[in-house]
Amino acid sequence: MPHDQEKTLPPTDLAEIIRREEQLTDFVENATVGLHWVGPDGIIQWANQCELNLLGYARDEYVGHPIAEFHADAPVIEDILLKLAAKEVLNNYEARLRCKDGSIRHVLINSNVRWEEDRFVHTRCFTRDVTDRKSLQDALAESELRFRGMADSAPVLIWMVDADSMCNYVNKPWLEFRGRTLDQEIGKGWKEGVHPEDLKGATDSYYASLTARKTFRAEYRLRRHDGVYRWMVVTGNPRFAPDGAFAGYIGSCLDITELKETEAQFRQAQKMEAVGLLAGGIAHDFNNLLTAINGYSDLALAKLPEEGSLTEYIKEIRGSGDRAAALTQQLLAFSRKQILAPVTLNLNATVADMDRMLKRLIGEDIELVAILEPDLGLVRADPSQFQQILLNLALNARDAMPKGGRLTLETANVVLDKNYISTRLETKPGPHVMLAVSDTGIGMSEDVKARIFEPFFTTKEVGKGTGLGLSSVYGIIKQSEGSIVVYSELGHGTTFKIYLPMIEAASGSAPKANPRGKSHFPGSETVLLVEDEQSVRKYVGYALRSAGYRVLEAKDAKEALELLSQGPKPDLLLTDVVMPGMNGRELAGLIAPRVPGISILFMSGYTENAIVHNGVLDADADFLPKPFGQSELLGKIRQVLGAKQARTPAA
Repeated sequence: MPHDQEKTLPPTDLAEIIRREEQLTDFVENATVGLHWVGPDGIIQWANQCELNLLGYARDEYVGHPIAEFHADAPVIEDILLKLAAKEVLNNYEARLRCKDGSIRHVLINSNVRWEEDRFVHTRCFTRDVTDRKSLQDALAESELRFRGMADSAPVLIWMVDADSMCNYVNKPWLEFRGRTLDQEIGKGWKEGVHPEDLKGATDSYYASLTARKTFRAEYRLRRHDGVYRWMVVTGNPRFAPDGAFAGYIGSCLDITELKETEAQFRQAQKMEAVGLLAGGIAHDFNNLLTAINGYSDLALAKLPEEGSLTEYIKEIRGSGDRAAALTQQLLAFSRKQILAPVTLNLNATVADMDRMLKRLIGEDIELVAILEPDLGLVRADPSQFQQILLNLALNARDAMPKGGRLTLETANVVLDKNYISTRLETKPGPHVMLAVSDTGIGMSEDVKARIFEPFFTTKEVGKGTGLGLSSVYGIIKQSEGSIVVYSELGHGTTFKIYLPMIEAASGSAPKANPRGKSHFPGSETVLLVEDEQSVRKYVGYALRSAGYRVLEAKDAKEALELLSQGPKPDLLLTDVVMPGMNGRELAGLIAPRVPGISILFMSGYTENAIVHNGVLDADADFLPKPFGQSELLGKIRQVLGAKQARTPAA
């Protein structure tokens, strides 16, 4: 039998195989990913057209060459080949391939090894170009790095929350402020720092703006790492995803604690100023009434016998008038409208002079300690008013220590810088003298501290205090261009710190003294009396006439000028300062040229006027403060006229 002929495919089947092979070759060559085979020796055995196109090489420039030549990170290739030889399958490892033009393409490669009877035949590699995606990722990473850099160096606390108000980012200043880690703040952690009283308001502000998808603003307190709550103004701007969906808020927190404290001080200063204006106005009107009450009491007592029930009644009226006058002086002190006679003063000397008096005042169960700066600077203040300050503060300290304790008076030279005065209104920078008055008493609550300088505010029992002591302290210090600060906590005592501007050594002038002790100072001169308050005008006119003076009475400046043109020339002009129309200073300026050598005496119960500048009389002004009695009135007039006679040369 003939040998069996080799089986051959029919021509039609062969053509189909060739056609399919061509299709497969075309598919592989033009696939959307690069393909290449690498032998165990690291030589490229084959590559498809997509890979060649990606790198820009001709086939003979790529196939037959070591794969390491085309990798920008050649050492990595050795590690990869070792892993493949160990039959590892490597998916999506990143590599950088060098193109013919010198550029670098970023690719992701999947590799596996073809084995035949445990023989490493070649590595099959699938290459995907991710250069554009890598560039976007790098740009995004750089953008994020810039954002983090700006956010971490910003002077505010920056935060981000998602649509469910869950925190997903805070910047470095936030973490430093809170003293916590990012993991602790992410999610709902940020709410743990909000003051419990403010949490509802903070979340309500967020959800109210959530519906409208608009910027929101809120204020709440946030706890710092040291446990102190700081006031923050919080703003948030809505974020939206690329598809327009709401993605949450990005916002910031700005510490406004100092601003709120300054605003509170400003409101307090405005309130005190308004109350001061009211108090000054009341004191002015009340002083006019007291001038008449006390004056007529003096006139009545002068005509009554030394003994008798009516005399006792009038004396009680006069005593009550004096006490009322003391209250009005305290009101004037608070409103900064009293007359001061400042001199150059060493507060150490004032404290030393009052040592014995203060010890008697506070009692034996309270220890008085003085810590005085040896080289204390000088201030300009009214010594009697400053003694009143010490008395008032010592009395308050004594009442705060019913079971005894320690009262400490301390002086020091200090310099108030801009940082300090930024939160202290009406305080000027520079060298100051400080006087601190501290007690170990019961202390004060925040509510009480906020009101202690208000007139008529007191925590004492009814009848135990007028509520004007600290008010007058406040007014005297402010009128002396100083400031007062109080530190106190319940159960931990109280410290008042007074700051007065330091001055260079200079000679001061003592206040002019009014003659006292005499009940009658007769005279015969002519006095032009100008007073708009009828009761005061009638009393002063009667008192002057009873002492022998000739009196011309006018209710205002216009009437005074008419009297001047019609009657005798007066020796003395006695005028109120605050009057409707023309004030006393202006009137005196018109009369003085017409009556050469005339003496002028001003009177007022209110000192915000033309003869007073910052509470200090002009050097050449004679002044009689209301209320005054008959002896003060006549004594002062005699003093002023006597000074005129002393200046007039004998004929």
